[in-house]
Amino acid sequence: MLNFYQKALLLFFITFGINTMTYATDALPTREQVQDKYKWNLSDIYPTTNDWDKEYKSIESHLPELAAHSGKITKNPNELLSFVEQMSKLEARLTKLYIYAALAQDTELDNPLFQTNYDKVQKLSSKFSAAVSFYGPELLSLSKEKFNEFISNPILKPYKFKLEFLYRMKEHTLSTEVENVLAQYSVVRSIPNDVYSILNDAELPFGKVKFEGKEVQVSHGRYRAALYNLDRNYRKDVYKETYIPYNMLKGTMAALYNGRLNTRITDARIRKYDNPIQAALYPNNIPENVYYNLIETVNKNIKTLHRWADIKKKYLKLDELHPYDTYVTLFPSVQKSYTYDEAMELMKKALAPLGDDYIKQMIHGFESRWIDVYETKNKRSGAYSNSSGSGPHPFILLNWNNTLDDVFTLAHELGHNMHSFYTEKSQPYHLC
Repeated sequence: MLNFYQKALLLFFITFGINTMTYATDALPTREQVQDKYKWNLSDIYPTTNDWDKEYKSIESHLPELAAHSGKITKNPNELLSFVEQMSKLEARLTKLYIYAALAQDTELDNPLFQTNYDKVQKLSSKFSAAVSFYGPELLSLSKEKFNEFISNPILKPYKFKLEFLYRMKEHTLSTEVENVLAQYSVVRSIPNDVYSILNDAELPFGKVKFEGKEVQVSHGRYRAALYNLDRNYRKDVYKETYIPYNMLKGTMAALYNGRLNTRITDARIRKYDNPIQAALYPNNIPENVYYNLIETVNKNIKTLHRWADIKKKYLKLDELHPYDTYVTLFPSVQKSYTYDEAMELMKKALAPLGDDYIKQMIHGFESRWIDVYETKNKRSGAYSNSSGSGPHPFILLNWNNTLDDVFTLAHELGHNMHSFYTEKSQPYHLC
């Protein structure tokens, strides 16, 4: 059993990524009920789904051209350059194809067309990986001396960083045949994540609770909002109601989680890592002790969390502090809600020190519908900034519900978004 402090920590991390909403009594709106100015304009990527289909077929038709480089890339630097340039250009197109399908699906996880297109692009990504599966094994067949000779050639300078990264992975790169099989198997490995995503954001049977004589439909966003509500009974009711469907489906959830764990363990074993943690950190050149030091530091300072809980309980005048008490304010007289439009004005003022061009581009993003704002039925919960790395610009997903936490989330995601925007503006795709 988890003790209180473990529950509080778990609640914090679970809910941190779930945006908030002031309490509402009506059902979640559909996409059609939200004004266009508060929704993504995915036509910035492709004008229509027909254009997406055409690009899909075009990319698929070029995959044999990549595979034709097999057995040639180690002959000389020119052959290697020819391949990496062609691969990078096609990969940039593929990521745009992928981002379009992923963003569309995240707005309506139960939409059959969006599900179909997302499945198609996952399979195309698998085919792409299979087509270039010879790349790593062939390049890594070079001796260190020969490899250094290749990358010291001026024509490969733009790709030096990526080539050196690939060579770092030599110990964990397998034969061409095995890499090809793993590439084709990638769509299967993603099943636990994909199933959980649909289940969690589109099919969980959330119930309703009573508040001030009205029924409130529980949702991911309204769950978080309730944690800030001053009415403790309401907070408690929403909290408990939220976990009813999870408890009903605990066997399913456990099976999906177990599937994800086994995928990680198996992948690490196949690629000759000591454990899944090393497999997750090594590609980014992060030592395992960074991870373990983080856990150790938290445990050494856990008394600070205990003290915070004691202070919270005291000022709320509670006999017991429960997870649904941990977010409510200690200063009810200054509690305020924020519309999205108010938050945009706050961003313009708060981020002004970053410069005129930053603010100009940020406002352009607001006005050009780079952000999908409101929580709607079957929309992915939480918040993120996402980008293809190859244009046209990054996108932000929110589930806006008028709280101060939403304002913080917008500022956070704008940081990612503007970083991506300037990165893509100043660097080629393979360095983004």
